[in-house]
Amino acid sequence: MRLNRQTKHYGEALFNASKKIDAVENVHHSLTLLTLLLKKDAAFRAFFYTRRIESEEKSAILEKVLGEQSHPLMSSLFAILSEKREYRLVFGIHRWFSLNRQKELAILPVTAFATEALLQEDIDSIQSSVENSMSKRVELSVETEEVLLGGIKFRMGNLFLDGSIRGRLDRLKNKLQ
Repeated sequence: MRLNRQTKHYGEALFNASKKIDAVENVHHSLTLLTLLLKKDAAFRAFFYTRRIESEEKSAILEKVLGEQSHPLMSSLFAILSEKREYRLVFGIHRWFSLNRQKELAILPVTAFATEALLQEDIDSIQSSVENSMSKRVELSVETEEVLLGGIKFRMGNLFLDGSIRGRLDRLKNKLQ
């Protein structure tokens, strides 16, 4: 997905403002929450897109509903986007902000694929191991894929590491052909 100039301007303004007040992580959390709500909750989407409620009132409602989960900068962005009817930019702004946050804070996004949900202690152990081996701060997300049969598979940017049983079977099959 290519980001347009407007999205970059909003993202950059939000990122710079959050950097100045040392709130990059809090703003990122709020922005992530907003995009998740928009993706998953039809009632919230309807509220977000409606023209019947003024932008200031929407911001106030958002602050009340999300409470401490919403950073004041997010409320301001929400009001601006609502007022200008530029709702479609939220997802691009989130993407721009996330990518720049990763660059600025030297964060390596890692996705682990396992056959079943992992315990938090296992997730912490995996994250610690990857951080030690990569010498970077790691942001680990875990997804389940039952087709792996067992083991674990990692995605770090464009690098894939496959330690799953399915991967081993596929490699063995290729060698035998």
